[in-house]
Amino acid sequence: MKTYLNKVTSAAAGVGLFLVACVVASLGLSFMVFLAMFALAIVGLGILATPLLALLQFSERKEVEAVAA
Repeated sequence: MKTYLNKVTSAAAGVGLFLVACVVASLGLSFMVFLAMFALAIVGLGILATPLLALLQFSERKEVEAVAA
């Protein structure tokens, strides 16, 4: 009876450890997905802002040329 109880306890501990490992892994993966979405949002904002910055630099260049002339 004692060996049977040891086997059941060992199996339950193994299952519990596996479940805890799955939870920790899913938390890590969800954090990585969150960081990836944040990085994609920053890249998207950069892509949206690029034409505006180019237009601003072009207008500044025209102002400098007008002052120098």
